[in-house]
Amino acid sequence: MTKRDTTGVQSPNSKAPAELASRHLLGIEGMSPIEIRSLLDRGHMFADNPHDGVSDALRGKTIINLFYENSTRTRVSFELAAKRLGSQHVDAAVINAGDGRHEHPTQALLDALTIRRRIGRIEGLKIAICGDIANSRVARSNIHLLGTLGAELRLVCPVTLLPADICNMGVSVFTDFETGIEGCDIVMMLRLQTERMAGTETPSQREYFNLFGLDSGKLMRAAPKALVMHPGPMNRGVEIDSATADDVEKSLIRTQVEMGVAARMACLEALVTRPA
Repeated sequence: MTKRDTTGVQSPNSKAPAELASRHLLGIEGMSPIEIRSLLDRGHMFADNPHDGVSDALRGKTIINLFYENSTRTRVSFELAAKRLGSQHVDAAVINAGDGRHEHPTQALLDALTIRRRIGRIEGLKIAICGDIANSRVARSNIHLLGTLGAELRLVCPVTLLPADICNMGVSVFTDFETGIEGCDIVMMLRLQTERMAGTETPSQREYFNLFGLDSGKLMRAAPKALVMHPGPMNRGVEIDSATADDVEKSLIRTQVEMGVAARMACLEALVTRPA
């Protein structure tokens, strides 16, 4: 049985917690399509029923949020996810909320949930991940997740911002922005992480925007109904201009923020209800 969400796309009405093979959620790499889809299905349910009382899986449990780098949206999203599941403050189960350049699994899950709720599928979509790939944990998790679910992935960035292990990622690489996003259904922009670029040759912000920043003119090279994403925080005028970021018809950025709580509720519930 399905439940129609506000976007008009049929979404599963999952009534059971997602089932994961591992007690921890440290990354998307190695997860099966079944595990990923079960989390997304449960996330759909939480997104459709955002109020307290949907589940009390965490009631009586203790949640500890440890953040070693500033990440206000992720921290607050996890806090709200825990509170909506009946807890005040987990056991030894661990969720990685983003570690350095490695992975950010819950961001990839909420991104996939955002796409599914708007388009209804991920398989077969052409998705361009653009910008600072080398320093982005979000890019790595999305490469694993979206590729596992059957998307055609392109990485678009300057040569200096490509990761060293790019040959092992199973993606197409473009160093020309407009060529890279040609015909894509989703254009996912990434923050330029200057704090991780010590000793790296990088263009000025103005030059970067001219070459790799997204605006309405460049977006015309993508598919006619292309949608725009960004995990935040955005550097407006560097990775993306404000008009494109705030375009209610094309931008999914606000929905990404909204889906954060639902995706993280699904993850917390799955781990706390998993048999020991």
